[in-house]
Amino acid sequence: MHRKTPDMHHAAIQIRPIHYQDADWYAVKIPKHPLEIQKIRQVPGRKWVPEKKVWLVPQNEANRAHLATLFPSAAPPAPRSDGNKAEGDVPVGLRRMQGRSYLMVYTRLHQPESIALVKQIQGRRWVPEQKAWSLPYSLDKFNHLKYLFRGRLSLQFDPEKQPPPDTRKASPTELKAWNGALEAVQEKMILKRMSRHTLKSYCSLLDTLFGHFATTPPEELTLEQVRQFLLLRIRRDKISESYQNQLINAAKFYFEQVLGRPRENLYLERPKKGEKLPNVLSEEAVSRILKAPANLKHRCILVIVYSAGLRLSEVIQLRVMDVQFDQKRLFIHGGKGKKDRYTLLAKKTANLIRQYLQEYQPAYWLFEGPDGGQYGRTSVQKIFRRAVKKAGANPLATLHWLRHSFATHLVEKGISLRHVQVLMGHNSLKTTEIYTHIARINHLESPLDRKDIRKIHPTRRGMVKQVT
Repeated sequence: MHRKTPDMHHAAIQIRPIHYQDADWYAVKIPKHPLEIQKIRQVPGRKWVPEKKVWLVPQNEANRAHLATLFPSAAPPAPRSDGNKAEGDVPVGLRRMQGRSYLMVYTRLHQPESIALVKQIQGRRWVPEQKAWSLPYSLDKFNHLKYLFRGRLSLQFDPEKQPPPDTRKASPTELKAWNGALEAVQEKMILKRMSRHTLKSYCSLLDTLFGHFATTPPEELTLEQVRQFLLLRIRRDKISESYQNQLINAAKFYFEQVLGRPRENLYLERPKKGEKLPNVLSEEAVSRILKAPANLKHRCILVIVYSAGLRLSEVIQLRVMDVQFDQKRLFIHGGKGKKDRYTLLAKKTANLIRQYLQEYQPAYWLFEGPDGGQYGRTSVQKIFRRAVKKAGANPLATLHWLRHSFATHLVEKGISLRHVQVLMGHNSLKTTEIYTHIARINHLESPLDRKDIRKIHPTRRGMVKQVT
């Protein structure tokens, strides 16, 4: 077997200066090798960023010298000045769409730092046909854009001749009031011990809502204003039904929990709820997906998700002590709705976990990231995407389909709905009953299968000729 030498590891290391979250860093991309990871952990202030798959090190002369000593073949370059953080300028145009003016920011694919900066601006939207990011043309957005790119913008219009329609800029006092309202929401959610995911979602939605009414005092925000804002987002941005529901939930939380308004006076029209069936993979397709990963850790993650019917959040929160081999079960701590439960630990899954534990030896979390913390959500999703592609399964499949498939396959094998409900962690049996529809369909036979139909094919004149 060909083994990588130390020189080959160093050749794969890349170090470059970037601007990320309003700070200057060295982005260090290194191979998944214990020796190299041990070296980067010696640098003070370093942190792992899963979504970028890089280590970030604060940009200063001491760290530059330290990195040059640790990785001599990939010595970091000297940091560039603020005006030259990336190659080339960023063109910005002005376009009229749907009766409103928008800033069009034309980022390039080879400028990931520029794309990351645009994503920091609330209200930005990718326009595929224009290959650009659109921002509502307002003084706040324009100034935010200029601040983020610091002289790198190449304006394709004259701001003096094209003043923004939103010339009324919120005063510092008004902005401070709205920031205080958002902080009050965060404090209330923390005190109620709501999940981090819900807190992040609500705050992001309310930040958009509050920014739209920045010149209105927070305590004077009305239900009718929220209704008009929803109409605007539906007509202009074509928001989804799910996004609309989340925005309503966030607004009602602010009215009820922060402003203390009575719930009976807070009615907002919700979209009609459709009756959607869960997406399910066949047992053959599931087998191909579970066999696809060559990496033991990756295969173990997918096998546990299917064999125990877990959600994405539940599999990355599994601890080593949650695997109870003697009782042949998994303990799910703080699942959806902060509910604990037990679920199945299949014999084959237990053997695979034992093999995984012996090889990887995780300390606390069953699946750990490079820094020893929880394994990233995005990393698990990428593992599943690669497995689906390699297995030739349904390309639209998501990791949650494995959970649906687990429940459906149990029902098909005659397991009672009550048992399936407990394993899935459903509050209501009605939620579990949806799997019976798919299970029953799979056992039905079409009356066509009882007919004796001969092979037929069309002739040149469009007539049908029977073939015996």
